Amino acid sequence: MKHWDSITWNSMISGHAFCGNSERALEFFMQMQ
Repeated sequence: MKHWDSITWNSMISGHAFCGNSERALEFFMQMQ
């Protein structure tokens, strides 16, 4: 995992969490790896 990925991940999970989409965000994150 690259350095900027953690920043991107934090931003993405925050955005998805506001939408109640944390499970979907996690699924997307697993595909990115």
